[in-house]
Order: sequence, then structure tokens, then C-alpha cells
Amino acid sequence: MKEKRFVVSGLIVLALSSILIAHDSRATALQSAPDRTGWASTLTFGIIPAEASLESRKRFQPLIDHLEQKLGLKIKPYFGPDYVAVIVGMASQKLDFAYMGPLAYVQAARRGGAVAFAKENTIKTGLGYHSLIVSRADSGIKTLSDAKGKSFAFVDPESASGYLLPWLHLVRDLKIKPETYFKNISFGGSHEANIESVIEGEVQVAATNDREIDVAIRDGEIKNIKALNILWTSQTIPTFPLAYRRDLPPSLQKALREAVLSFDNKKALERIGLKSFAPATDAEYDPIRKLEEAKESLK
Repeated sequence: MKEKRFVVSGLIVLALSSILIAHDSRATALQSAPDRTGWASTLTFGIIPAEASLESRKRFQPLIDHLEQKLGLKIKPYFGPDYVAVIVGMASQKLDFAYMGPLAYVQAARRGGAVAFAKENTIKTGLGYHSLIVSRADSGIKTLSDAKGKSFAFVDPESASGYLLPWLHLVRDLKIKPETYFKNISFGGSHEANIESVIEGEVQVAATNDREIDVAIRDGEIKNIKALNILWTSQTIPTFPLAYRRDLPPSLQKALREAVLSFDNKKALERIGLKSFAPATDAEYDPIRKLEEAKESLK
């Protein structure tokens, strides 16, 4: 009888312990769960057109899936037809967060209260990258002097590496008027389009950046860097940021930042040309603001 009482007592203690452990686990989970006050059920994610939208969707889908799993929200991607669409989307509160170039970010921060929270850590160039002016290797155009009278393509008026930096180099540093120096001026719309246009001979000289050339090489669009002549290389500029709207709930901002920085799908990151995402601050993009001011002073 005494042994039976000890067994029963032991079972009661074990049951009570299990209840207490379960209660403590639930309490810990509730304490660690973010305050979801003010959270929407869907977040709209804007992405600038670095390439064709279908290809962008393939590249960013693993990140979107990761964010949905981490946040417990639906992530709706929006692939902007141009850089302005993403800037305006942030300003009009149609986008909740966005992946954009440095110049587009500076403008979205000024016009729409965007705040950088993460940035690219690229495979080849790390936390910085460079604007380039390129020609096809067999074109005979090896310097910007050779480019006189040739067709030229910028990327987008709101692109730092595809417009702002090369424009400043031509106008401020070389005292060149692009509209008269080149045969004609066009805008390719994306870095991918500019690289393809040079390779296919549709345009003779174009602005792009080393980050996008590395992606083009990995995708097999060009065999290697020897397919291009590099006519000019810029100073180092900060990589593309991800930014959320300043008016999102603070708990959502924190959760979104943590979710992006925890993305460690190596294969998916490599498809975007990255090793990882790194923390970012607004102040890191002040050099772009100064370059923008320099351009305005030359108008």
C-alpha cells in the first residue's frame, strides 16, 4: 500500500510539473511574441526594376516566403515599371517597404518618410559598389574619348550608379555636355537592359555598375568581365537598401528588420548576388545626398 501511495504521489507531482512547464512555455512565448497592435494582414513590398519583372519575382520569392513565415503576414510584391513608381509608392503609402537603389532611397526618405533598415552585402563588392561606364570589348571604344559621337544609355534618372554618378563625372569632372558629346542619349530602364544592349550592339556605350555585371556573369548573360571594356569606375557608394515607411508600428519595424537580417538561404541570396543582408542606417546614404546636391548646383 505504501509503495502504491508513493507511485500515485509521483504521478501527481509529474503531472503538476508538466502543467507548470507548459504554462511557463506559453508565458515565455507570449513575452517573446511581438506586440502586433496596428499590424496590417498584408504588407506590400516594392522592388525597383533591376531586371525583367518575371526574373525579379523568381529571385525575390524565397525572401518573400521567408518574411511571410517569420512575420505571419502576407507579403505582396510590387515590381515597379521604373524607379519613380517605387518612390511614389512609398510616398503615397501604397508600399510598406521597398528594395531600391541609393538615390531612389534618398528621394523616398525625403518625400515619403522611408527609413533604411538593411542593405546588401554583395558577393563581389561587399557593402559598397561602383558605377561604371562600359562598351563592348570588340567595339574599339576603350576610353571616354573614343565614345565621342557614339550612342549612350543611362539606366534611369533616379538611379545613383546608372545616372547620377556617371552624369556628374561627364558634366562636372570632364566638362562634357552628354546631349552634344554623344550621338544620342537613351534610358535603358534597368541595369540588365543596359548590359544586354551593349552586348547585342543596340547601344555602344552605357552606364551600369559592377554589382549588376557580376549578376550577369553568374546568370550566363555574359561569359566574364572581358566581354566589356570598362571606360570609367566611380568612387565606392553604399549598396542598395531596404527601407520601411516611418509610420509603420515600431514593433512591425523591428520584426521586419529582424526577419530580413535573419534570411540565410545561401542559394537564394546568391541569385540576387548577395552573401547576406546587413544592418543599415539613414546616415550611410548622406554621401548620395551630397552628390545629388552637387548635381542640382550644376543645372
